Amino acid sequence: MLALLGVAALAHALDSGGWILFVAVYLPTTAFAVLQARRAPGTRRSRLAIAAALVAALAAAPPALGPAGSVAVVALLLCYRDWAPLALAATGLLLWLTALQPMLAAALPRMAAVSVVTGIACVFAVRLRGSGTEPRPHADQEAAAAAPLPAATSAAPGFHVEAALCALRTGMMIADREHHIVYANQAVIAILRNQRAELLKAFPDFDPERLIGASIHCFHRDPARIRALLDTLDGAHSGRIQIGEAHFSLNVTPMVDADGQRHGFVVEWHDRTAEARMEHDIATIIDGAAQGRLDQRLQASGEAGLMGRLSRGVNRLLDATAESADEMRQLLSALSRGDLGRRITRDFDGVFGQMKTDANATAEQLAGIVAGIQQSADRIAAAAGSITGGNDELSARTGRQAATLREAAASMDRLTATIGDNAGAAHHASQLAEGAAAVARQGGQVVDEVVLTMRAIETASRRIGEIIGVIDGIAFQTNILALNAAVEAARAGDSGRGFAVVAAEVRTLAQRSAVAAHEIKDLIGNSVEKVADGSTQVEKARRTMVDIVASVQQVTALTAEIASASREQSAGIAQLNQTIAQMDRSTQQNALLVQETGRATHDMEHEAARLAQAAARFRLAPAAGKTTALPRAVSTVAW
Repeated sequence: MLALLGVAALAHALDSGGWILFVAVYLPTTAFAVLQARRAPGTRRSRLAIAAALVAALAAAPPALGPAGSVAVVALLLCYRDWAPLALAATGLLLWLTALQPMLAAALPRMAAVSVVTGIACVFAVRLRGSGTEPRPHADQEAAAAAPLPAATSAAPGFHVEAALCALRTGMMIADREHHIVYANQAVIAILRNQRAELLKAFPDFDPERLIGASIHCFHRDPARIRALLDTLDGAHSGRIQIGEAHFSLNVTPMVDADGQRHGFVVEWHDRTAEARMEHDIATIIDGAAQGRLDQRLQASGEAGLMGRLSRGVNRLLDATAESADEMRQLLSALSRGDLGRRITRDFDGVFGQMKTDANATAEQLAGIVAGIQQSADRIAAAAGSITGGNDELSARTGRQAATLREAAASMDRLTATIGDNAGAAHHASQLAEGAAAVARQGGQVVDEVVLTMRAIETASRRIGEIIGVIDGIAFQTNILALNAAVEAARAGDSGRGFAVVAAEVRTLAQRSAVAAHEIKDLIGNSVEKVADGSTQVEKARRTMVDIVASVQQVTALTAEIASASREQSAGIAQLNQTIAQMDRSTQQNALLVQETGRATHDMEHEAARLAQAAARFRLAPAAGKTTALPRAVSTVAW
């Protein structure tokens, strides 16, 4: 079984990945048990080591094997007929169940079942060891039993073997080599007489008073098999037979002389009907206890021997366990109904007393926790109401703020559009101003060229005037020459008349040239004056154009600055608009969060009310001492 539990533990470790119990608990205890079994086989030390290894294997195995595995371990250790391995295994199983189920209420039924089963098993083991049904004898005992039966003549004087056998309280029967009964003492006859009714059901011709001469196989349904077994028997043999409701244990020893010749068999009879009935009753009670039924009891036989003491001891154990379990059940039932004032008041000893103390302490702690829950539920409800009111007001304010931000966002959108239009217009004006500045610069250049042209005209006019002056001087000189020629022609008389006519014509032409030159000079003078005035006006126009160009450049620079400022302002307004839009989205999200928080606070308020209702189901102890101790109990709990 240890190997099977080891395989289950290994499979559980591989499946769950938890190797701690397998490596740190199972393997060391199993190795120690194997070492002890090899060094000191059959000793109590080896049995204790095997018991510890079985408990360790069960602890490392899957938890589903817990109840059945516990009963199997106890039943397996019962074959040693020693209470010490059972007690060690029970201690380990209780510790394992406590670690597996930290809650005392959940582990209590299993712990009680293990305690009952182990207690019954310990009592039964003590009874088996003291009943004479010991394990198979050692070799020296077998040799002594196989020695030839001493003859009456070889006994001490005054002592008769048959009388000694008849005085024995153990049933003894002797059969010859042909398997016929040659002797039966009064003890075996009494055993068979007591079970005559059951024997007659199976063997109607059976008569315990006529055993001598009968076949030793008359108690078996398959005589051939028993005959073959006895014919090949070379040592002591132990067996059990059941005939109806009667149970017997037999120890058969062949009688062999010094030469190795077989002379017959010695059969030792034990009536274990009451023991088997006790075993069945104990098994039934154990099964019932494992299933939670503690109302079954062993029938008190009134005997003063071991069976009576065993019955009374098992019944006392069951009574104590049932009383403790009933008190625990009543406490748990009261707790399930919400009655936290219930306590276990009966006195118990040992582990039951500790269970009583722990259960009452658990109830006290639970009462303190519930009292704290009730107080905390009231505080949570009040705080939830305040949070709900504040959150509702915050939700309304957030809604109004969201509406205001939406209006501001709409206004900022319109302002952004207007500023964008202004920025576009400013940019267009800047472009127009730059164009006007370019035209003004070109006009200034044209005016400069006009000024230069006017100056050239003025210079040319002055030159023409000078030339006209020269022409006027030539005409004057010509007129003088013509006058001189006329004078000379007059002096010449007729010979100079023609020359005089020419001189007169020349004079006339000179006069006309002088008049024309004088008029031209006047005109040229007027033109020069006009050109001078024009040059002055053109100079003024040039300076005005220069001023205009400078002003246009300033206007262009200002317009560019305005356009740049408008672009920056437009970008800033756009960024501000984005910020306001983001604030609007954030405010809307905050509004949603506030609404969700409001719903959460309402839910918390409802849950606080439900918690208060749930806590109100519990009834606390009315005593003042109990109620005043509740806050201190709460302070010790991780609340």
